[in-house]
Amino acid sequence: QSSSFGGEHWYIVALATLWTGLVTVAYTIYAQSYGQSRVPAASANLIYTIQPLFTAAIAFLLLGESLGVYGYAGGALIGASVLLVVANEDI
Repeated sequence: QSSSFGGEHWYIVALATLWTGLVTVAYTIYAQSYGQSRVPAASANLIYTIQPLFTAAIAFLLLGESLGVYGYAGGALIGASVLLVVANEDI
């Protein structure tokens, strides 16, 4: 009898480990650094500030997730703060 980490399924564990290391960690760090080097610091900060809004939208569209009252309140505060900053600077 083979265990879940050995035997005939070792390649699945190896592929999952490679995927996690190369794509979800190394590539995202590279892509973030590349993007940040191409835009002004204030713009990069605003993009990362609205990440929770994009995350909630994608979770709703792909997974059918929904927000509670606090989630909507937090999203409204994030959106309002970004609009306040953008309205007061020349981009």
